[in-house]
Amino acid sequence: LPEPDSGAAGTEWQTARALERAGVDVCTVWASDMRRRRLRHWNLHYLLELPLTYRAALRAHLRQGRFDVVHVNQSHGYLAARELRLRAPDAVFVHRSHGFEGRYEDDLTTWRRAHAAPQPPPVRVARALMRAALSRSNRMIARHAHGHIVSASQCAAYLTRHHGVAAERIAVIPQAAPPAFQEACPEPMDIGRRLKLLYVGRFEFVKAPFFVAQVAQQVLQARPQASFTWVCEGRNHAAARGL
Repeated sequence: LPEPDSGAAGTEWQTARALERAGVDVCTVWASDMRRRRLRHWNLHYLLELPLTYRAALRAHLRQGRFDVVHVNQSHGYLAARELRLRAPDAVFVHRSHGFEGRYEDDLTTWRRAHAAPQPPPVRVARALMRAALSRSNRMIARHAHGHIVSASQCAAYLTRHHGVAAERIAVIPQAAPPAFQEACPEPMDIGRRLKLLYVGRFEFVKAPFFVAQVAQQVLQARPQASFTWVCEGRNHAAARGL
């Protein structure tokens, strides 16, 4: 949804506004503009429904006019990328990733093995199938997108190393704090400030909460007088307290 202060959506919102200020004619398509979601399971929605939804939205807009650049968030736009090559070969498809799925899946494998509870065979099979589907979407977006925007050099290196994407087709644009934060003069980093830790973030496995918890535990063991506060969604409070 078009929330300027909401993670990846906020980055896309700010990108569109910056392009408009530069004189570019921008047509934005948000979740509320696309067809209604039918699959309630998030992973199934992302892997099975969202690629078709992106393609349908692209087809609808191509019927209305011509576009020079199509910019789609995350690898689930691979069907739209392939469709654009067929319908508008002169247009450019740019894939943006705020954290390339294949890379974080590989990076978190060790954590999953160390911390995830054993699952029954049906669950393991289902997860293996989902990982295979995600891997396919990553391969397809690497094949069909003309260019990629990523937030970290590690993601750029992953695209080149694992998917053979040429370095000149990848732009690394870090997601930085707004100027108001960068220009502010912080208080001196004295011992008092180092004893108060605040972490604001979602408590999903892909956000590496076990890593955050391990760092917090190390700090608290070294400085017992320190305090650590974890702010997350209400439905995640119990899990966060468990760490």
